[in-house]
Amino acid sequence: MKRKVEKLLFVTKNQEDSKHLVSKMKNEGYSCFIADTPESAMSFLNNELIRILFIDIIDQVDEKLQLIKEIKERNSGIGIVVITSTISDKNVIKAFSLGANNFIIKPSDWERLPLVVSSTLEHLEMELQTRSYIQNLERQLDTTTITLDHSTDIVEQILVDNIKSFIALLEIRDVNTGRHCKRVATFCTAVSEKYDIKDRVKREIEIGALLHDIGKIGLPDTILSKTTNYFAYQDLSSSERIKYETHPIIGQEAVDMVGMLSNVGLYIKHHHERFDGTGYPDKLEGFYIPLGARIIGVVDAYEKIIFRAVKSKQEEAEKIFINYLRKQQGIIFDPEASEKLIEFLAEFKKKEYSKDKKISIKDVVPGMIIARDVCTIGGMLVISQYEKISENDGERLKQFVDNSMIPEKIFIYESSQIKKPSKKKKNAATATTKTTSVPVSENVYDAIDAVKDFSTLPEIHSFVMKYMIDAKSTKFDFADILKRDPVIVLKILRIANSPFFGGKHDVTSVEKAASLIGYKEIRNIVASLTVLSENNHEDDIFNREDFWKHMVGTAIICRFIAKHIDVKFVDEYFTAGLLHDIGKLVFDQLFPEKFHKVLQLAREESIFYRKAERSVFEYTHEEVGEYILNKWNIPDVIKDAVRNHHSPMDSKVDSILVSTVHLSNIIAHILHIGESGDKVVAKYESFAEQKLGITLTDIDTLLPEIEEEIEKNKELLFIQ
Repeated sequence: MKRKVEKLLFVTKNQEDSKHLVSKMKNEGYSCFIADTPESAMSFLNNELIRILFIDIIDQVDEKLQLIKEIKERNSGIGIVVITSTISDKNVIKAFSLGANNFIIKPSDWERLPLVVSSTLEHLEMELQTRSYIQNLERQLDTTTITLDHSTDIVEQILVDNIKSFIALLEIRDVNTGRHCKRVATFCTAVSEKYDIKDRVKREIEIGALLHDIGKIGLPDTILSKTTNYFAYQDLSSSERIKYETHPIIGQEAVDMVGMLSNVGLYIKHHHERFDGTGYPDKLEGFYIPLGARIIGVVDAYEKIIFRAVKSKQEEAEKIFINYLRKQQGIIFDPEASEKLIEFLAEFKKKEYSKDKKISIKDVVPGMIIARDVCTIGGMLVISQYEKISENDGERLKQFVDNSMIPEKIFIYESSQIKKPSKKKKNAATATTKTTSVPVSENVYDAIDAVKDFSTLPEIHSFVMKYMIDAKSTKFDFADILKRDPVIVLKILRIANSPFFGGKHDVTSVEKAASLIGYKEIRNIVASLTVLSENNHEDDIFNREDFWKHMVGTAIICRFIAKHIDVKFVDEYFTAGLLHDIGKLVFDQLFPEKFHKVLQLAREESIFYRKAERSVFEYTHEEVGEYILNKWNIPDVIKDAVRNHHSPMDSKVDSILVSTVHLSNIIAHILHIGESGDKVVAKYESFAEQKLGITLTDIDTLLPEIEEEIEKNKELLFIQ
């Protein structure tokens, strides 16, 4: 498959810099643009699918920081790299707090520009995986009875995973610092297990260890290179030492911007204090130093001494370190933390973790211990040696392999290998959410597989195109225009979820798809669609304009109910409602004569519409709708709603969303919003009633509010 060309935008007034950067990155195969003001940068974003912005924060600082904030609020998937002339620029920290992903120093870092771009792209992919995981978790919390304590643990673990991906960016600045932080976190986690402390404190210590050197982001390269070795600190000049000793304070200031990390900030600030009170920055003594800082301080020294030695000398270096550690207990190091580290190292050796074994990522099981660092293709450390694989780690590794970010095999310690449990046959309640082909006859199967696009109504197509060619319109305010057409929405979601965009985004809303694809491309998509020649079937048995109104009306009601029951994914509910009858559209456009027979049969014999479908096609619009969505890689949560909106009890992904579509479809029929071809109002299933907590009496109460909502959104329903 042809490699996607990523687009870069350089926001700077310095013409010499911009010409140099554009020339360099074009030679690397990127498409490049230049904007000299924040306003012109926003114009580019409205019309081009920009992947990474390089923003020069040397001038127009306030405007540039505001630009970063606005971009990240609108689309967190866009990468931002700030350009600065000095490492001590505090605006870099401000930019990171607003969502910047990376930074580069001019002109010394120009040669590292390709590495910065590739590393930022990897970081964005990691962020995407984390957001997807969080969304799936939130959906579970909405639809299951996960306990609060357990859900909090999961969210905190996700925070740890996200911080791990962020720390990878330190490797761009200094490979030793980035990897050092991850190793220190691995050993701090092991040492904290020796203490009788709460799991939350252990997790805070792990986060503090990951971030303990984040303040070094502001140190010059000369100082960083001098302090990779533990004892090299003594070789710093007085001015260098003053600068170096600010990094714990800078680190705390950065972390304190996140409210839930206040304890972590203290661990970062005080990890260079000494037990005898002669450390820095506050000369705290003994147990006045926070426990997390005391543990990090010991492990920090261990990692710098052991892992700076060549591999063949590490065992000897460890013996020297343990002797040094015992001599410095009560002087530099906390005696208890020192003994617990020594205890852990001794236990580790007893378990004979000496032989390693190469295994496939698919065979990874939680509890295995990594024998060699796992790095991305670009060289970022993902999981360090000696780290025990958690359930989350296993899932992340599989996702990275799926995205070709890491090799398919890793090394584990042979003695930690755990036999992977055999897969049991799943029952209906636990079956995988991956959909399979619906049982269709061969000729119909071929017809559905051959279709590339569906046609839309001429009135809608004309209206949308007129709006989109308006110079004043942007991709940030036209989502509601697109939402009036299920065909346009389906095409946009199909492209956003295609392999061209990584195929891992699980895009379920027009807003997210628009941000991913870009305004300019969406205009081309809409322009490429064909239109139907007629709105009605013969004898007016089926009016396509009314059918469009039914689907949009159901979507509006879905959105209303989603807000009423207070769920998070309101736009996703709208999409599910909009596409719930997409199978009927397939029937109508691919098999119009047979579809006409279904409509006649349902009307003349007064039978249920789905029974008529079975009689003519041998399958229903739900099954065909699911099939076409599966073929086009639409996320499972939408497929689940399309397949099961008449039988919510069969939902395998999100029973609350499916129940909402089920009820919304019924209400759309009760209120005569458009026409679906089915003359019989379906029964409100008791399963859906229980899931939503909305009774028949509640529906009567809600109907006036829903009618008011329909009235407010009538521009979505009626062709202008």
